[in-house]
Amino acid sequence: MITGRLLTLATLLASLGAASAAVTYNITDLGTLGGTSSAAYGINAGGQVVGQSQSTGNATNVAVTFGYPNVSLGGLGGTSSQANGINTLGVIVGSSKRSGDNVTQAFVTLGNVIVSLGTLGGTNSYAYGVNDTGMITGYAQLGGDTQIHAFRYQLGIMTDIATLGGEAHGYAINATGHVVGVSGTTSGDRAFIAVSTTSVSLGTLGTGDASAAYGINDNDQIVGTSNLTAGGAISHAFFYQNSTMTDLGALSYGEISTAYAINNSSIVVGESNLRPGGTLYHAFLSQGGQITDLNDLIPQGSGWVLNTARAINNVGQIAGSGTINGQPHAYLLTPISSNNNNNGNGGPRVYINGGNRIVTDKPRYRVEGSVGGPVIAVKYRVNKGGYRKANGGTNGWKFTASLKRGRNVVLVVSYDASGNVSYPAKVVIVRK
Repeated sequence: MITGRLLTLATLLASLGAASAAVTYNITDLGTLGGTSSAAYGINAGGQVVGQSQSTGNATNVAVTFGYPNVSLGGLGGTSSQANGINTLGVIVGSSKRSGDNVTQAFVTLGNVIVSLGTLGGTNSYAYGVNDTGMITGYAQLGGDTQIHAFRYQLGIMTDIATLGGEAHGYAINATGHVVGVSGTTSGDRAFIAVSTTSVSLGTLGTGDASAAYGINDNDQIVGTSNLTAGGAISHAFFYQNSTMTDLGALSYGEISTAYAINNSSIVVGESNLRPGGTLYHAFLSQGGQITDLNDLIPQGSGWVLNTARAINNVGQIAGSGTINGQPHAYLLTPISSNNNNNGNGGPRVYINGGNRIVTDKPRYRVEGSVGGPVIAVKYRVNKGGYRKANGGTNGWKFTASLKRGRNVVLVVSYDASGNVSYPAKVVIVRK
């Protein structure tokens, strides 16, 4: 189920990228491809989530686009694959075993086809991030398979990013093509940023001797993890901006935390253990220097334990992995309330039945849902068309959407008598 938090009509567009300390979330179980477990690793601006899932019988782990239904991406001929990133256009990157399972290579999706990105002259490669212009980052072996370097890939060309002296991995790329990751040095691993083909070390927290960067936003704010002392076992998530690395701490009495992603509102997500030496990890959100357990921001009694948060988009939706009644599944969190005085306690809300992605071969598709709060009308928009009134009322609404071939974006909002409008609920309908 997809939901929306309340905004006044005048501030709707301005608030899309904003977040608030009072935000809570609805949680969607993203399910599997028929097997027992799944995990989420990437999310785009439209809330599409990608990751990996066991197939029926748990025989293989396969790259997946989560939605309604979940769709296997297949692979490059081997028995396993994993999707790590997706951009606004739906371009997906990841890695897949090749036939025989002895080689793993980075891939990108071109429509419904998975294509290998190749390597830097060696055998294996891996892709982790893609921006909206199609630039990709990851890492690959060089000729002879003696070294691994981070790369930036664009227009069919894989470019080697110079390391800090040792092997290097690229993990994230922002809108301007700036890459972050981790590189070996003579004094330990270091988080780096590469604006072009040269890597610059970000240093460490305290007197630490190891760090790694996993996320970067369009403002060049970077997140990752660093140990606090040389050779020390305690490592904390960090936030880096303007040559300053800030310790984000850990949850409860934990001593190990990692930040994986940051959006353009500077909201950070990741994971942390809860006590020294503890092996149980909880997903966290950090904003304004305050770290919060995401398990405290979802409905009580849901049956979920959120173990890690791997991705966040600029609307504030979060993708990650946890357990639902003991089963490891991917999840999607969608914000449902804010500091607005007319939030979910009394303002209009709108919900779409089903998942956030639907696949159909029909030219027309009936969309249904429900509302909450003092709603007097529900309106919808398909792609870039104007808003139209949906049929129904307080007990439910519905409309039939006319679909073009390919990807269709449907937005639904509800109104109250005072002119307040709910945050848009969104579903992507793909017509085959």
